[in-house]
Amino acid sequence: MHFFSIIQIMVFLTGIYFIAKHHEMRKITALTMAACTGFLFFLMYGLPIHGDIVTMAPVKHHLHEEIRELVNLGGLLVGFACLAYQFEKANISKLFASKIVNRFGGKVAESLILAMIWQLSGFCDNIASALVGMGLMTLIHGSFRLRTVILVTIVANAGGAYSVVGDTTTTFLWIKGISQIELLPAYVPSIVCLLATILLGVWLRGGHKHVEFPDDKIEVAWWRGVYILMCIGGAFLCNFKWGFPCLGIVPLILLTIKEREWAPIKEGSSAASFLLPLIVAAGFINLGLVIPHDTLVSTGMVISTTWISAIIDNIPVTKVMFEADVGHWALLAFCVGVGGSFTYFGSTTSVAVLEGYHKEVQEELKNGPCQNLFVFWITRGWFLWPIMAVSLFAGLLI
Repeated sequence: MHFFSIIQIMVFLTGIYFIAKHHEMRKITALTMAACTGFLFFLMYGLPIHGDIVTMAPVKHHLHEEIRELVNLGGLLVGFACLAYQFEKANISKLFASKIVNRFGGKVAESLILAMIWQLSGFCDNIASALVGMGLMTLIHGSFRLRTVILVTIVANAGGAYSVVGDTTTTFLWIKGISQIELLPAYVPSIVCLLATILLGVWLRGGHKHVEFPDDKIEVAWWRGVYILMCIGGAFLCNFKWGFPCLGIVPLILLTIKEREWAPIKEGSSAASFLLPLIVAAGFINLGLVIPHDTLVSTGMVISTTWISAIIDNIPVTKVMFEADVGHWALLAFCVGVGGSFTYFGSTTSVAVLEGYHKEVQEELKNGPCQNLFVFWITRGWFLWPIMAVSLFAGLLI
């Protein structure tokens, strides 16, 4: 059995590498990975032993246990995309930004906007908060800044690390039975990460000119904000009552459909069609067969996800760690979330923002001293390393 588990891991890592090299084939690759790891799972548990008949029962039983989690996560991915659209349309964050820029200006305003992004990620998906926040940062700077994407990414990922609705990884853990209370210790490294990012990313660098804009022309749809809060509360209630948090987000999806805005639906569905097969593939891997259950080893594995998540999407990483029962869920949520910020492709947050500003990114790279996005991210984002070191230390103390 140990042999087949090792083969499963090799298949999984090979698939992840292929996805990184051929991003346009990510969906078919994810489906292939799920099929291959499932077949190896069948070889481990479905082959005849002592004359028993070959059966697919182990595979069916495994999928039956996971169907609730897959339905929930798929619904929440679509729902969070609609939530991002509705929050942006409400203009609440734009009003907030206009107030602080016109009153404070300079680095204080920029720091407060980063804090707003961090706080917003705590009750709204971090992808949504990053998109909203990047729009505000571009607005107050008067132009797009690629370095700002790094700042927005890390604070959004940190803000979503301690909330079950803040990141797809924490939502996955929530669906699997990890409560909000168990994730709350991640608040400490998260707030340390925010403060360190503001210090190193804003106050210790040259400032940009900030544009003032009149807030009396911003029309805020407060009812949308109230509607979003009610739906988030409904998700908590539905999870508590029936174990289906996605039911609470359904009204947001229906409102988006009613307004004939199909882009959020398509974006959420596209993300689900890619991530769910990856989760199925990771679920077939039983790391408990090859990894000893030891506190020191488990802690080391959790910390290692900081760098693993920089090259592999954090959802399957979280899935594999959960199946291995490594524990330390709050620290895991923080490591896989913020760890993806080390590279531009390690986090769905940064990928979403960069896709939204594709032309601006290419233009800045073309006219700048560094034309490689990976090198730019590593060199201009040097402050990510000390930030993560300090934050991790705070997390380990808890």
